[in-house]
Amino acid sequence: TSQPFSRSLYNFSVFIILKTIFKNMAGSIEDNAALYKKKTYTYVPPAPPTDLIESTSYTLDFTARKFIHIGIDPFSSFKIVVHILTSSRYVHITPEFLKKIFSYMGHILSFILDTPQKYKRVIFYEDEILKLSSMVYSGENVLVIEAKNRDGCRVLLNRADLIRLQYLECSIVEILVRKEVFTAPLVIKQYEEIAVYLDKKCSQNKSPPKTVDEMVIFIKNIQDDQVVKSVPNFTNQIQMCAAEQLAESLLHQRAGNSHEYSNETMVISPMSPPTPMSPPTPMSTPPPTSPPPSFTRQSLSRAVDENDGPLDFNRRSLSKTCNFDSAVSEMYFVPKRKLF
Repeated sequence: TSQPFSRSLYNFSVFIILKTIFKNMAGSIEDNAALYKKKTYTYVPPAPPTDLIESTSYTLDFTARKFIHIGIDPFSSFKIVVHILTSSRYVHITPEFLKKIFSYMGHILSFILDTPQKYKRVIFYEDEILKLSSMVYSGENVLVIEAKNRDGCRVLLNRADLIRLQYLECSIVEILVRKEVFTAPLVIKQYEEIAVYLDKKCSQNKSPPKTVDEMVIFIKNIQDDQVVKSVPNFTNQIQMCAAEQLAESLLHQRAGNSHEYSNETMVISPMSPPTPMSPPTPMSTPPPTSPPPSFTRQSLSRAVDENDGPLDFNRRSLSKTCNFDSAVSEMYFVPKRKLF
């Protein structure tokens, strides 16, 4: 009787030991899996996009929250920029890069409509800042637009998004021309008028702002409808979106003129960032037939890419054109493309 009892006790001891070992192994596996997931799939959201002046929005897919915003970016020397937004990410591209996408649209769609092949990636185009490629996501081919100089700035566009983008091509090109030819120069002109007004207000103040934060508060608290008299008036948008640029320009300008304030107000153009060693450029006596030296923009002939249409369109100038419709017809010709 003692022998069966000893054997039962032995078996029970072995069972307890094995159970403890397997339990520890399972615990370590679960811990390692949790640690692996934590290290690999931690989502780091990118910095939010900047607010754009006179922004125009297009919807690619409302359900998936995919939109395109086109506007003037005060943090990019008041240039026209394009933001492609999704629910969690975005990418900041130039109009030239968007035109590259349009020019490659036939090749891109032919690949996107093809049978998905795992681990196959195609790079359609890339430069120093942006990259245009493809990948397989959720069982379908998608286009990847990503920034190489900003972490987390990447968007995925599927077949429906690309077809919608191609459908909006003519309207988007028209908006880009309108903002480049008419809106951007007017915004910069009003920016300089606001800078002149704010400088006079600061000189009349007994305790003017001395730091960037104080100047930003001072700028946003200005409420005067007579600062800019031209129409359309972008004063409120400039105060909201370009307050930091105005504050830095005014502080630099006042530091250079602190020894003596003259009646001729100096303005630092947003197109050329101020340098500490160079004095501001006077705007009181500009040349009668040419823009101020600091106001330099890319020529319209250079802004037109050869992919926009026949080459003879690139040699035409819009400086003598007063009608917007004829300007667009001269500058951009977007042929309709067939999907198949």
